Amino acid sequence: MFREDVSFAPMNNKDTDRADQMNLSVLKYLVISVLTGFFRFLSFCGAVIRKRTIYLLSGLFLGLFLAMFYYYVAQTKYYQASMIVASTRLPKKSYAGIISQLNNLARSGSTDKLAAEMRVPATVAANIVYIDTRNMLDEPLEADTSSKLNESFQVLFGIRQNALADSIQSALISYLNNLPYLKKLTEVEQGTNRIKLDFLESELNRLDSLEGLYNRFLATSRVSSTFYNDAIDPAKIYDQSGRLLTALGEVRREIYVDSSAVSLVDHIKTANTTRSKSLSMLMIILGFGGLAAGFLLGLMIETRKRLLP
Repeated sequence: MFREDVSFAPMNNKDTDRADQMNLSVLKYLVISVLTGFFRFLSFCGAVIRKRTIYLLSGLFLGLFLAMFYYYVAQTKYYQASMIVASTRLPKKSYAGIISQLNNLARSGSTDKLAAEMRVPATVAANIVYIDTRNMLDEPLEADTSSKLNESFQVLFGIRQNALADSIQSALISYLNNLPYLKKLTEVEQGTNRIKLDFLESELNRLDSLEGLYNRFLATSRVSSTFYNDAIDPAKIYDQSGRLLTALGEVRREIYVDSSAVSLVDHIKTANTTRSKSLSMLMIILGFGGLAAGFLLGLMIETRKRLLP
């Protein structure tokens, strides 16, 4: 048997140059084809603009008309109002969830349900555009992870008539404080605090009487004032009085200041001007949109005419 040795001869320089020239020719053809197609498309667009100008102008005028109609008629103009409240029963995030339910009713236009929840006339509820909550760093309250009580947060309103701001403020505070769970919790805590208050006041009265008796004893006794009986140490009496006074102050604050689930820190404040999209911005956006729609319509008509003569 004979075995043939098969070997491949290396490509010479001419073959390499020929391959490079072919690649360059293909690349050149592709570039020329793309540029030719691009400029033909531009030429076609120019023809569409010349022949279908009426569509572009109609779209432009329609967009400008819609912008003016939305600004003067359809747009909801409202005043922005805000107030600051303090939470004393639940974490701030819980209040965000409660108020969010009212916000859903306001935004969906469920005026009757919103009026029933907040116990206000339907005319007042209809003036509420939205209700939002934010912490003191102006961040969404539902994203606040703090579990501390007695912290403040903001309540933001969108209202159609700023004259109703005070009524809406009172209605929201009353709504929160009269929620069944919070109301019952407040009643229980108030009862407990009353008992604490009576106890602390009684203990302070007893210590005052003890201090008075001890001072009279020292004044009439021949015993040196620097000698103390083991049963009565005045330093401990005064220390206990200080602790009771501190506890008494805390209880009084819970009764007279933090007696509600939500307390108003700063009353509602309303802006003097309404918030709405500017007419110039609306005309730019809708005018350009109408112009683009007119151009696309003309482009489709002209394309159909050339493809289907």
